[in-house]
Amino acid sequence: MRVPTLSPLSALHRLVLTTALVAGFAATAAPEQPRPGLALQPAGARHPVKTQLHTVALTDSRDAVADGARPAAVPEQTKAKFQPRSGLSPAVTTAQLDTQPFSLVGVTWTGAVGDGDLSAYVRTRSGGAWSSWYALPPSDADHGPDAGSAEAAHERRGTDPLVVGAADGVQVRVDTPSGAAPAGLRLDLVDPGTSPADGSAAMAPASATTAATAATAATAATSATAVSAATTAATATTTGTSSIAAQPTIYSRAQWGADESLVRSAPEYGTIRGAFVHHTVSANNYSAADVPGIIRGIYAYHVQSQGWNDIGYNFLVDRFGRIWEGRRGGIDRAVIGAHTAGYNSVGFAMAAIGTYTDVAAPAAVISAYQRLFAWKFSLHGVDPRQRTYYYDSTKSYNAISGHRDVYSTECPGNALYAQLGTIRSGTIAAMPPFPRFGQLFAVGDVNGDGDKDLGAIGTDGVLWIYPGNRRTGGFLAPYVAGGGWGIIDRVLGVGDFDGDGKDDILGRERATGRLYLYPGPGSAGAGYTTRRQVGSGWLQFDSITAAGDVNGDGHPDLVAHDGDGRLWLYPSDGRAGWLSRSIVGYGWWSVNILTGGTDLTGDGRDDLVGRTPAGDVYIYPGPGRAGAGYTSRVKAATGWQNYDAIVAPGNWTPDAYPDLIARKAGARTLHLFYGNGKAQLSGGRQIGNGW
Repeated sequence: MRVPTLSPLSALHRLVLTTALVAGFAATAAPEQPRPGLALQPAGARHPVKTQLHTVALTDSRDAVADGARPAAVPEQTKAKFQPRSGLSPAVTTAQLDTQPFSLVGVTWTGAVGDGDLSAYVRTRSGGAWSSWYALPPSDADHGPDAGSAEAAHERRGTDPLVVGAADGVQVRVDTPSGAAPAGLRLDLVDPGTSPADGSAAMAPASATTAATAATAATAATSATAVSAATTAATATTTGTSSIAAQPTIYSRAQWGADESLVRSAPEYGTIRGAFVHHTVSANNYSAADVPGIIRGIYAYHVQSQGWNDIGYNFLVDRFGRIWEGRRGGIDRAVIGAHTAGYNSVGFAMAAIGTYTDVAAPAAVISAYQRLFAWKFSLHGVDPRQRTYYYDSTKSYNAISGHRDVYSTECPGNALYAQLGTIRSGTIAAMPPFPRFGQLFAVGDVNGDGDKDLGAIGTDGVLWIYPGNRRTGGFLAPYVAGGGWGIIDRVLGVGDFDGDGKDDILGRERATGRLYLYPGPGSAGAGYTTRRQVGSGWLQFDSITAAGDVNGDGHPDLVAHDGDGRLWLYPSDGRAGWLSRSIVGYGWWSVNILTGGTDLTGDGRDDLVGRTPAGDVYIYPGPGRAGAGYTSRVKAATGWQNYDAIVAPGNWTPDAYPDLIARKAGARTLHLFYGNGKAQLSGGRQIGNGW
């Protein structure tokens, strides 16, 4: 047998045994950066493992069928399972090659190969015995980075990786339409290494207690280290129903032995509008202790073989139902992965480790999907009962989709795809009870009686106005102000935006991201009868809120933060238009409820109010002048994790100080909190039921 020369990658890109380096930055006006579920690792559990990738060039003339190499005989049943396109001819076939130990194999290339224009087959030797032949399906072009991204510029096309267990020999055959090998064709063999900690990491996740301890030490823009039962989940059990679903146990990158020196670039962030289900197309009969090594192998293949920045999936789940952190950047954040090309910046994905074409995923795997999706959706404001729009306003998708729903691919396998309905229904059941009103917002003085009012949109798309009664701190009789508002996913009460002396609202269209102005009616019982478009491209923002007069020019403004945590100011010109936008803060991804437009500090400037997933409420004093940002904050309350909506309506009671109104999740009760003009809140008096 010919012994090939195995070529390791350059020292720059090889995995090196090292401790993880965490990069951070100091951000002006950044709110606190809590890391829900961050857990300190038990002694010995941090184990970056040295992984070896070796390559075998498949362009040697001795392997070319055209030059006389005899094609290896691949059984027809193996081909039938792969279902290659007709008209392919053997191009490359190797002898039985002796190799260094490996556990994962794949084939990659740099030349242009059309979809379906390559099929690859492999068999391996373990313990002196050769396995059966296996197909290596080409990884679809849609399984990878977004086209045109910096990550895609380094990409090598390749097959799906095959996890084979410990092996020291390999034989491969590649077929193409022309019978010629594409440029750069090579065999990639990954040895994921071993660690005594693999077994302990697989069986002993970090505790919720250590998670709560570590959360206080987190800093902005760090890679997630380790995660376990959520701080938010633990808090919810003691304070009532939380607005955020319980975080499931998530095993960290450190626990599967990720060597962070392999990562090519810092994480990037988008938004979350949906989730995708994948499978890894690998064996299903692995043990619990095998899982860290399997993930390390996929990681090395994605980065070193295919040229991606990091492992492609945001999360992985093994057949035992254990969830593992995939691409770094923060499990609670909208990290852009390389799993569903074209949709990586607007959705996240979890891959089931195994092949679920003919075999259904175990109940533990389905449960893991339900719990993870429920937590992520509640963090990012996704309602899985509603269809979601990504880019095409004429086409909607289930918020939980299979890979094949957006591309022509077999993934996530017929059997697992058939279980998506169960994943969807279980996700909905695992989320906090959905309230009667999907949105609550301040609308100013809609009816012209001098008191502030509240707006609410029901799940049926009906817009209700609840006129405030400042004398009692309650409401007058509500009335319907319009229908068809289900197409709007964010409503903002911004005051007099168009300069006509009446308070208006803004709404973002769910399907298109267009922003519309709805002029205020200014009289009791009247509705919003007209609208005009005042912006486009607003789907990029996780949160948008009316901020009052931020720059001190007398006109109401908007602020919005994107997935990268940048807070943008959009100053209005008082004539239903915008002045130039600017950044007024960083690190705002950690605030999952944002409201504003009222002076809670008593300094004459409008402030912002932000709540973190841990339930802390902060007041951010408004700058009150152009070019300035939010440079300080005051903690005004704790224990607000069980409120899912916060509104800053202004002076709601007879005193001279603005107040806050919040809805308690699950109970659907509305509560009034009194401001004192000194960035402090008191009260919590219930003022409504059935919200």
